[in-house]
Amino acid sequence: MSALLQARGVSKSFGGVHAVRNISLAVPEKSIFALIGPNGAGKSTLLAILATLSAPTSGSVRYGDATAREQGPAVRARLGALGHDLYLYPELTARENLDFFARLYRVRSAGARVEEALALVQKAVELDPQAAAYQDSMGWALFRLNRLEAAEQAVRRALEKDGENAVILDHLADILARRGRVAEALPLWQKALKGEDEEEELDRPRVEAKIREAQGALQAQQQPATPPLP
Repeated sequence: MSALLQARGVSKSFGGVHAVRNISLAVPEKSIFALIGPNGAGKSTLLAILATLSAPTSGSVRYGDATAREQGPAVRARLGALGHDLYLYPELTARENLDFFARLYRVRSAGARVEEALALVQKAVELDPQAAAYQDSMGWALFRLNRLEAAEQAVRRALEKDGENAVILDHLADILARRGRVAEALPLWQKALKGEDEEEELDRPRVEAKIREAQGALQAQQQPATPPLP
């Protein structure tokens, strides 16, 4: 797999203080890279260099086949850096902050994208924590974190409020299958195909494939073991 990000011999000095010394690394595509070290080790300085927020004293950083200098502003539009602070301007409204950074990063159709983002946030704020949609979304987030017991509890609460919702049924079945309870998951997937799905959010071909896989697994479990040879 090719390296998406490469640093070669990167160093950074502030006067006589060497914050980063001769760092080389390569980060492949679609990977997570952890940079760990004690306070004062130069982590923040190195991250600032990798994010093109600071230039190295020596060495180079490549994004794909070219450096930031060679790619120009285009590379910054593809990078994001999230630090301890929010880096927002308190004198601007939320809409003005989003619009400013969208235009700074040359986001296409910036105005429309800002309105879309604000609408999504407003929808999340307005969700009733006791509503089925809220409980289901929390359960699915826990599932993605592999906190399966808590995920099952949250999605079951959602199902108590909306027992015919196809997406919620599918989510609960996925959680049960991950927990090794395929026999319980199978009827839920089957029910999901017949459940309520007004916004057509259910991936029906995927659910059908999960049903076939579950049926095959359960049939394999029911087959008698082959007796040992005499």
